Amino acid sequence: MEIVNPEESRVIPAGLDRDAIKKYHYIIQGIIDSQARLIIFVIQVPLFLYVLETFYDLGMRRGDLLIYTAVSDTLSSILVKDDYLYKRLELGVPMITTMPEQWVGQFGQGVYSKMLQLYNNSAPSSFSCHYFDLVYLISMLLILW
Repeated sequence: MEIVNPEESRVIPAGLDRDAIKKYHYIIQGIIDSQARLIIFVIQVPLFLYVLETFYDLGMRRGDLLIYTAVSDTLSSILVKDDYLYKRLELGVPMITTMPEQWVGQFGQGVYSKMLQLYNNSAPSSFSCHYFDLVYLISMLLILW
């Protein structure tokens, strides 16, 4: 896997509002210019919403991006009715999002058991299932691509 945006442009500070994020438009424009179309967000609401809206403002439209995020309340946040809803709906489809820690099914339980073995029976972080899902999804996409 190749991460295409420069290291110095991989982080947008937390706590920004719609006006303050304008200072970081160059980061989002850089992502657009890179021609990458799978975007992985490790970001919290409401900043996630502002980033989506910024992609829209910079010309991206439905189908231009495939978004993956591990933010569990992403969909309900996107659907909040306000003046920006049309932007979020335009770019929020298609989107893949994981829900809170699950370890579902035989495969999930197998991963959980392996993590317990690796870390001396310490319970994995509540976010480790998200991270595993992210890596697994990316590897499957690369294999299928």
